Amino acid sequence: MIYKMFMISVLFVITSLFSSISSHAKNDLTPAEVREIAKEAYIYGFPMVDSYRIQYAYFIDKNNPEFKAPWNQIKNIPHVYTPADKSVQTPNSDTPYSVLGADLRTEPLVLTVPPIEKNRYYSLQFVDLYNFNFAYVGSRTTDNSGGKFLLAGPNWKGEKPEGIESVIKSETEFAMVVYRTQLFDPEDLDNVIKIQSGYKVQPLSEYLGQKAPAQAPAINFIKPLTPQDERTSIEFFNVLSFLLQFCPTNPSETDLMKTFSLIGVGAGQYIDINILSPEMKKAIESGMADAWNSYYKFRKTEINTGKVNSGDLFGTRESLRNNYLY
Repeated sequence: MIYKMFMISVLFVITSLFSSISSHAKNDLTPAEVREIAKEAYIYGFPMVDSYRIQYAYFIDKNNPEFKAPWNQIKNIPHVYTPADKSVQTPNSDTPYSVLGADLRTEPLVLTVPPIEKNRYYSLQFVDLYNFNFAYVGSRTTDNSGGKFLLAGPNWKGEKPEGIESVIKSETEFAMVVYRTQLFDPEDLDNVIKIQSGYKVQPLSEYLGQKAPAQAPAINFIKPLTPQDERTSIEFFNVLSFLLQFCPTNPSETDLMKTFSLIGVGAGQYIDINILSPEMKKAIESGMADAWNSYYKFRKTEINTGKVNSGDLFGTRESLRNNYLY
């Protein structure tokens, strides 16, 4: 009993020591340094936090009027978007959508695309948690002959199974696939619906006729921020840290993650807003405002002048070269 109490005391001292060291490291930063790190972390994380808002509405919150389907189940939307569809700001009006939220922690998914007539545009846009558009299947990239494509997470090490056109690797454990099928005119809608019914999704084990692996543990998904709160609430950084749990650090961002961790941002980290000093709270909020000012300047000098167009802002990590403002 005495030994047990002694060990508890030792653990308490060690825990307190590490907590003290961590707090001391953060307190060593000046408000100006915190402000600059918060600015960079906000620019880095905004695409992730805002995309999570959409995915939460689509795949997690069953009470949301815009809920589509649980993870790993495709949802076909047999009509064009209307003003009632508010999660995505600028949807197309001539390509009815299908959407898939992919949880790739347990095993890969096999996506089946039916043959589609050559004069009809279609595409599958693959978006990871970083919000990189990391792959496309469709008229421009893989033609209209259809096929089966394997979508795998970062931890999958298998070989391409027989009958699979290609393996598409996601850098993150969750991804979203956005399907677009061209609609020629209102009378063409039945043809689009028929094509959508040919889009299939199944776990790899089911495709191979094998026993399914043990399911990944359930996740207590945190509630996303509203678009308004994303702009000003320090809770933004806690949502970002939650998402980073499912995003293995890319080698090009190792030092960046170390820098973000200095203000409590990173996988498994948490900023307790209630214990922040007024100076540090103001520094973080000012960093968020600085990030928006950088965006407004970029929009005025680069986008509005035509130096940068929308096509420059969507792409893979390699094509964007870690340009987080893009």
